[in-house]
Amino acid sequence: MIHEAEALKLCSCVPTSNANFAIKIINSKSQSFENLQELTAGKVAANLESPRSRIYRNSPVEPYVGQEFESEAEAHAFYNAYATSVGFIVRVSKARSRIDNSAIGRIFVCNKEGYRMTGKRENVLRQRAETRVGCKAMIMVRKAKSGSWVVTHFVKEHTHPLAGPGGGRRDFIYEQYSGERDRIRKLNQQLTAEKKRSVTYKRHLELILEHIDEYNESLSKKIQHIVDNVKEMESKEEQSQLNFQLATL
Repeated sequence: MIHEAEALKLCSCVPTSNANFAIKIINSKSQSFENLQELTAGKVAANLESPRSRIYRNSPVEPYVGQEFESEAEAHAFYNAYATSVGFIVRVSKARSRIDNSAIGRIFVCNKEGYRMTGKRENVLRQRAETRVGCKAMIMVRKAKSGSWVVTHFVKEHTHPLAGPGGGRRDFIYEQYSGERDRIRKLNQQLTAEKKRSVTYKRHLELILEHIDEYNESLSKKIQHIVDNVKEMESKEEQSQLNFQLATL
């Protein structure tokens, strides 16, 4: 059985405003310690769940005009979740603000919205693949007098194929580095060609060394033959001189 002090200790991680829940735990002395742990953990998890998590889980299939959010961040999170489920990437575009720079409106667009300026791209030595194709998909949210953020405009249609659930980020990375992939592929092809060339050079060198060894062996035999002939001639000459000396005695 769990004591009252232990029950109060379990409740220390629960917000103090949940007094009824704390009393329920203290009065449940007949429950096992394990059941109290499960009850406490469930209540804590419910209190710690963020509004953004609820938006992600409970978001509709697509935005709609008049949809309200508690903040600009929640609107952004919702559109990001929608984009992930459809297959594109969200980019934060224009913002409207008051004189004091406080935001009163925001436009979230597809990352393929608009076109890049040609002048800037011409000055870049290694240009990345073009990703902007003038897509019009977007939502516009404005801050209402109540403080909530309301969708005032929504364009669903894209001017390009969608990547499917979760595929937007993968395709975006591929597009950004497609030039690098081509360069790596070419370098790999060059490396393979150099390896083949190296093998050919090695074989040619081995053949040359074999030829040199054969030539050295043949040359050694020829030199030895000459040396043997010289020795034989010297021996015959010495024998001839000896015979001549013996004949004159």
